[in-house]
Amino acid sequence: GFNTFIGEEIIWKNEEMIWGMNYYGQILSKAVGAKEIYEFLKEALLQVDESMPFRGPKILNEENFSYRNSNSGSVEDFHGVEMILYQGKRVYELQYHGGIIKK
Repeated sequence: GFNTFIGEEIIWKNEEMIWGMNYYGQILSKAVGAKEIYEFLKEALLQVDESMPFRGPKILNEENFSYRNSNSGSVEDFHGVEMILYQGKRVYELQYHGGIIKK
């Protein structure tokens, strides 16, 4: 893939890690530029579902782009995959998982 990346998000409380999420993603095609993909991704991430507050909504369509987010579990223990399609072809994918570290 192109522009492969990996990362994590951690929430701290009283100097202890209490929740975390890891992710790995990449651009899969040069059918559209990375700048356009990431601009659309930013729009999707701003529409996060409060009941599942990680990544974006289940579906977001805008002109030639489509965002899909499929996940299972709860905030305590979850995993999922998000993807972006451009003109119906998958051009980006990210896998993520995480949950409660300490109660």
